Amino acid sequence: MDIANTATEPNAKATANDGLDRQLLLGRPHQRHGALWLTAAIVLFVIFLVGYSLVTNPRFEWNIVFGWFTSERLFTGLLRTLGLTAISMVVGIVVGVLLALARLAPNFIVAGAAAFLVCALPWRSCLRPAAVLGLYRRDLPADRRRNPLWA
Repeated sequence: MDIANTATEPNAKATANDGLDRQLLLGRPHQRHGALWLTAAIVLFVIFLVGYSLVTNPRFEWNIVFGWFTSERLFTGLLRTLGLTAISMVVGIVVGVLLALARLAPNFIVAGAAAFLVCALPWRSCLRPAAVLGLYRRDLPADRRRNPLWA
């Protein structure tokens, strides 16, 4: 008997050379997914309720929210954020390529220093860089410039 023939004859002996008992695979009962559909319906209902609340609740004051989208201060901050992101990306790519090339160097001191920096630099990113604080502090009001936590 051939393995391809076992799909048409469910009572036939279905063993192959790979040691799998195909009869167990063919006789598997249908699994019911009632809880899966119920949880999907509950999640969709909650998403609908949140959306309905966002649209119909007058306390959100959407006219004020949309008014802020035309604010010059918002666009200045957005442009500065995008500029800093682009600068950070370029610096990160350059430093990453240089470190990767240094790790491939035949000099074990250079390769070891690069390997140490690759392991040590992610811990540096957990700290708040002073350069970012210096770039943002000049736009703050005079009473907040003294506090280094306002960035």
